[in-house]
Amino acid sequence: MKDNLLKRLTILIVEDDEQIGLALQEFLQKKCADVYLARDGQEGYEAFKLKPMDVIITDITMPRLNGLEMTKLIRIHSPDIPIIISTAYVHEHFMLEAIELNITHYHRKPLNMKLLLAQLTTIAKNLYYKQLLDEKNRLVQHVIDFQSNMIAVFKNQKIRFCNKSFLEFFKIESVEMSPKCHEAFLNLHIVTQQKCTIHTLIERSKKSNLNEKVQIKDFQGKKRTFQMYSTYLPLEDEIILSLSDISQLEEKHRLMEEMATVDFLTQVNNRMKFLALLEAAYESAKRYHQPLSIAMFDIDFFKRINDEYGHNVGDKVLREFAQEILHNIRKSDQFARWGGEEFILFLSHTDKHKALLSVEKLRKAIESKSFCHNLHITCSVGISYLKEEDGSYEHIINRADEALYEAKAAGRNCVKMI
Repeated sequence: MKDNLLKRLTILIVEDDEQIGLALQEFLQKKCADVYLARDGQEGYEAFKLKPMDVIITDITMPRLNGLEMTKLIRIHSPDIPIIISTAYVHEHFMLEAIELNITHYHRKPLNMKLLLAQLTTIAKNLYYKQLLDEKNRLVQHVIDFQSNMIAVFKNQKIRFCNKSFLEFFKIESVEMSPKCHEAFLNLHIVTQQKCTIHTLIERSKKSNLNEKVQIKDFQGKKRTFQMYSTYLPLEDEIILSLSDISQLEEKHRLMEEMATVDFLTQVNNRMKFLALLEAAYESAKRYHQPLSIAMFDIDFFKRINDEYGHNVGDKVLREFAQEILHNIRKSDQFARWGGEEFILFLSHTDKHKALLSVEKLRKAIESKSFCHNLHITCSVGISYLKEEDGSYEHIINRADEALYEAKAAGRNCVKMI
C-alpha cells in the first residue's frame, strides 16, 4: 500500500547543489512516479508552471530566486501544495517566513531519508483520499446538477454549495465568483408572504422542515412559483434547501380552474362558480343578519337575433351584454351566466329597495346601449331578497325565477320583485 501510494507522486526537487540534487532524484525515482530536478528557484518556478506537481522539495539558499521567494510565487497559484524545505543553515527569519508560507515540513541537511519517505507517504495518503473525496464530490455534483430543481446548502447565512439549476436561475457562474449572491438570495422577498424573505424561511426551518409554496422573482423580475423543501442538519448546522419550479403546473392549474369556473363564451362566472360564491354569501348574511338580493336577467327575444343574424352575432350580443353588466356593478357583487340567454347577479349587503334601484339602472343601461350590428336589445329582470324564513339560497333563486317570469308576462323590458 505504501509503495503504491508513493508511485502516484510527481515530485519537483529544487536544489542548487547538483550532487545532492541528483542523488535525491535517483533515490526518489525508485519510489515515485516522476521526479523532476531544478537548479534554482527561478527554474523551479518555471517547472511548476509547466507541469502539475504533487510535492515540492526545495533548498532555501539558491541563486536568482531562493526557495522561500519561489514558494511565495507558487502559493499564489497553489495555496495547498505540500512544500518541504531542506537546508544546511538555520536562520530565525527564514524559519518565521517558512511558517507564514505554510511550509509542510522542514529538514536539516543531510536529509533523513527514512523520515522523508514517511512524510511523503503521509502526503501521498492525504492526496489519495482527497482524490477519492473529489471524485465522490464530482459524482454528487453531477447527480445534483442533473436535478431540475434548485438545490443549495446554507451555513451561517452563506451558500456553501449549490447546483447548476440554482446558478442558471440567478445567472451567476459560481457562488465563489459572486459573493454578493449570498446576501441577494437570502434577502429575496417571498411574494406570497408579507415581510418574509428566504432568510426568514431558512431560520424557521431550523425548528421544523419546510414544505411551502412560495413565489420569488428571477433575475428579470418575473414571478416564479416554487415548492420549497428544507432539511436541517443539526450536527453540521447546515440547511439543505430545495426549490422545485411549479410555475407551469400552477398556470395549468389556474387555466383548468378557470375553465371549470368561467363561462367560455362570455368570460364571466359560470353557474357552478356562482353557486359556490352565493352559498358563502348566503351563510354570512344569515349569520350576521345582513341583507342579500338576487337578480335574474333574460335577454328579450334573443331567439330572433339568432334566427335573423346567425349564432355568431348572437354570441357577440351575449358577450357584450355580460360585459355591460360587469362594468356597471360593484366589485363585491357577483355576476354569472345562468344558461342560454339567462344571467344571474347577487348583490351582497343590499336590501330590496337598493337592489331595485341598482337593477333598474342596469336594465336602462342595456336598453340604451348600441350592440354589434347596431342592434338594440332589452332585458327582463326578476329580483328576490333574503327572508328570515329562507332555509337555503335556493329559495331566493326560485323566487327570482318567478319574478323573472312575471316580468316577461308583464310585457318584458321591466323589473319585477318577489
